Amino acid sequence: MIYVGVDPGAEGGIASVGDVVGAWALPMNEHREPDHAAILRFFGRKRPVVVIEEQFLIPRHAGEKEKLTNFGIILGLFLSFAKKIHRVTWNEWQPFMAPGVPRGDARKAFLIQRARFLFPALGIQKSGPADAILLAEFGRLTR
Repeated sequence: MIYVGVDPGAEGGIASVGDVVGAWALPMNEHREPDHAAILRFFGRKRPVVVIEEQFLIPRHAGEKEKLTNFGIILGLFLSFAKKIHRVTWNEWQPFMAPGVPRGDARKAFLIQRARFLFPALGIQKSGPADAILLAEFGRLTR
């Protein structure tokens, strides 16, 4: 069984745990949209359980349009072949996967450290892949 975690933000990530373990920056095409072909090539035949972070519009914040567009594109793509899709909010998975997670600017660094602790072999450096691997693990543990 493969659990896929997706952080669809502008600096998002995609990751898997289970039969295949890995975390990557969200593959993007030349139009700065999620790359359907790359995602299908890797996950299409595996019929994963997908955990995707629900996105909400925050007025006057940079990257909001991209975040919501990415969420819709990725959700539609996985609807075509995933075994199951779980849409979760940040306040569902973050306290579970990283107890004591702080608010504000320190949150990203804290979640990267937590992902490195749980998956040291992956060498995670950025928040998108870190969030994605934690989402995938959240799915494996709770779904």
